[in-house]
Amino acid sequence: MRITDRLVSATELNRNSKDVLARATAGARLVVVNNNQPIAAIVPLADLNRLEDLDEHRPPLGHHPSTAEQTLPNHAATAPPAQLRHLTASPGNTVVGQTNSGDPFELQVAAHTVVVGATGTGKSGTLSAMLAGFHQDPNIPTRFIAGTGKSSTPRIMHTRAMPGPPPIAAAYVDIEKDGPSVKKFVSVIRQSILLRRARLRDAEVKTIAQLRAAEPKENDPNIIVIIDEPGTHILAEIRWLINVILESSTESDTDLGIYLWLFMQYEPGYADLFTQRIAHRTNTAAASRAVIGSNGARSLQTGEGLLAISKQDGGRPDPQQFRVAAPDAEPYPLAGLEQDLVDSDGAIYY
Repeated sequence: MRITDRLVSATELNRNSKDVLARATAGARLVVVNNNQPIAAIVPLADLNRLEDLDEHRPPLGHHPSTAEQTLPNHAATAPPAQLRHLTASPGNTVVGQTNSGDPFELQVAAHTVVVGATGTGKSGTLSAMLAGFHQDPNIPTRFIAGTGKSSTPRIMHTRAMPGPPPIAAAYVDIEKDGPSVKKFVSVIRQSILLRRARLRDAEVKTIAQLRAAEPKENDPNIIVIIDEPGTHILAEIRWLINVILESSTESDTDLGIYLWLFMQYEPGYADLFTQRIAHRTNTAAASRAVIGSNGARSLQTGEGLLAISKQDGGRPDPQQFRVAAPDAEPYPLAGLEQDLVDSDGAIYY
């Protein structure tokens, strides 16, 4: 095909997009021209995948890979992973699996956390492990409020080392589509945020830590909001919810004690706002870089993940590789009711 046969004007693309896309679907590689200048290309997906693979193996100009980047992902033989119930975590943390060296892999529970990975890469197992591996801090209560875009609540596939189920205050399904469930979910989180703001204001403090120090008998809990698979086109209400939770921890050193765990198939575009960023295998090298700052997640195996963290001093250590503990329990749905009221003490009812 001559190069002139590949040129498509922006006007033609606007008027006859169906025909232009049909040519690309049939294998044509087209160049979009505007004002006699090429501005974009329309190519088959196979070409795009080849470009992504090239992008994955070519470091940025002037980039000198760290020791961790040179070795990730590491598929060398390691000891079989221990079952989750045999792994321990510090109080207030959760244990998810093991590092490549066999050490327990812990995550901070009271921290904004995003988990990104393509379908079938282990996100569901990670969510199960993060809940089942939670070790309660006896001095700081924790309450989980979960919402999923699926038609049933997330399934727990791991046996807990700690007695009793995870402290789920409420659970909601079908939050990827407009309806009563998503409205209840958003309403309960909004009420919780307003209540916590009022508590801080009345105590004349800015953070949950200061509030606990000023009023130790009140026992104000950490609230973990779980948003699981909100869909490709996230509802405006859910986008608002994500924004207000993330922004609440960045304005004027305020910490409400309300944290977001977000599980998605694609990079949301604002991963850098999360303290803990986990990537399972991603569809593209670009998505891997957006989440963890390296191409390492592009070639991970199912159940493997890479964690990147942002420290308070602005530092960003190299990503740490881990493997999620294998499921060892008959899967059961996360237990929780679709509550819609929060009382003055923060308890949730319906």
